[in-house]
Amino acid sequence: MRRLHRHTRRMDVLTLTNGDIDLGADSRIDGDVVVKEDNSWHYGRDRYPHVVVGPGTVVRGELRFERKVVLYVSDRATIGAVHGAEVLKFSGDHPPVDRD
Repeated sequence: MRRLHRHTRRMDVLTLTNGDIDLGADSRIDGDVVVKEDNSWHYGRDRYPHVVVGPGTVVRGELRFERKVVLYVSDRATIGAVHGAEVLKFSGDHPPVDRD
């Protein structure tokens, strides 16, 4: 899991192909968050990557997804445009129990 802990000050762009992203409370991304298409071979059932944007987090760029993800966004977060995913809003410090 790619995790940015509380009070991460600044990151220009966050890009990955596989794995989860947890943007912890009060993090700040000044650029885009991009999850690229995964062309690797997987055996058995795939689990979609989970992306969590925590309370107080600011993403000034786009959230762009080239593959299926589960996207949780706190009702206290500020984000840019979302492309390729449905936003699942949550309140409190953490999203509900993960969905596949």
